Order: sequence, then C-alpha cells, then structure tokens
Amino acid sequence: MKKRTPPGPWIPPPPPPPYKPMKRTPPTPGPWIPPAPFTPPQAHEEDPPPLGLGYPRPLHPHKPSFHSRMRSTRDDQGN
Repeated sequence: MKKRTPPGPWIPPPPPPPYKPMKRTPPTPGPWIPPAPFTPPQAHEEDPPPLGLGYPRPLHPHKPSFHSRMRSTRDDQGN
C-alpha cells in the first residue's frame, strides 16, 4: 500500500485573462428606400361592416356560452 503524500501548499487558481470587448463591425447600410405615402383606405358604400370578433364566441346561436351559463348559475347561488 502506497503512503499518501501530505498535501502541499495551496496554489490559488490563475486569474482570468483581462476582458477584451469583441470588435463589432457596423452593419453596412443598404440603399435607402423612401416610405410609401400613406393612403387611408377608401370606404365603399356597398361593403358590409366588419364582423366583431367577440370572445368567447357562442357555440350555437340559441345556446348561451359556457361562461355565461356559469355566470348565471353563480348569480343564482348569490356569489
């Protein structure tokens, strides 16, 4: 059986190398494209009004949604 050698003096780890920021090359600007002039959308008389996106959407036109059913039962209980 080998005899264990006693531990030597503690050697601190070497310090980290000094921080060098990486050189970043600036992006090369491309040709400048002027923005298109803003034209508001023209409202047509024959176009129907856009449908509102209601959430939650009722699953059936005659059947109330789950949330409204829960709300009605909660109101009946007095909460």
